[in-house]
Amino acid sequence: MEAGGIGYRLKVPASSASRLGSGPARDGGGTARLYTVCRFKDDAFHLYGFVTVEERNIFERVCSVTGVGPGIAMAILSGIPIDEFRTAVLTDQARVLEKIKGVGRKTAQRLVLELKDVLARDGGPVVLPAAGVTANRTTSDAIAALTAIGFAPGEAEASVSKAQRLHPDADLEELIKYATRY
Repeated sequence: MEAGGIGYRLKVPASSASRLGSGPARDGGGTARLYTVCRFKDDAFHLYGFVTVEERNIFERVCSVTGVGPGIAMAILSGIPIDEFRTAVLTDQARVLEKIKGVGRKTAQRLVLELKDVLARDGGPVVLPAAGVTANRTTSDAIAALTAIGFAPGEAEASVSKAQRLHPDADLEELIKYATRY
């Protein structure tokens, strides 16, 4: 990438590269906006580029996890859509993360443990795999509440999903109440 007459080499996850396409931005003749992160390692610095601010933020969040570096963070962004990553972390589905190349069982568990609260505070959509429904923070909070009182994660997702379908205008308290019935 060239900026201000200076050429830079950036590492870009597959999710960002696919959005750049094969047009002029990729062939050197056009423009593209990338949000970057600079990491220093040994005597060199590495630049990482992302098409969206959300991708950059997830990259930085993942790099903040103990024992996880930029390489694994890039593998995660390349191996799973952000919404699925967020859902896996928020619903304690470390097994989903284990399927990503370079992420083992312990790393997946650490990601869930260290990022669950952070991603819950960030908000954003959650995709419920059992129901295939996109939900908001209220849904993820309802699922978390049900799992806290003893529901299995899959059970909680299914109950909240059914409650949402039957009562689409329910607030968090009502959603939890209806979900416990199903």
